Amino acid sequence: MMNEASLKYLIAVLIEKANDVKAEFKNIQNEGDRLFLEGKRLAYYEMLLTIQNELDIEDQDLAEFGLNIHLGKEFA
Repeated sequence: MMNEASLKYLIAVLIEKANDVKAEFKNIQNEGDRLFLEGKRLAYYEMLLTIQNELDIEDQDLAEFGLNIHLGKEFA
């Protein structure tokens, strides 16, 4: 099983990459690129939402993992 520090690092990387896609998405002109980035954005959202839900079920402090955010407003 993954230790807590590794999980926190992985979550931070996923959030950073989701933010990168969000920033890229704002500047896209090509429809094909837009659809590709929309898929990536949805994938990051789904991964983070799954982790957030599992941590919440386990009564973990979401703030400790950087997931005390509304993922739908940020990435969906």
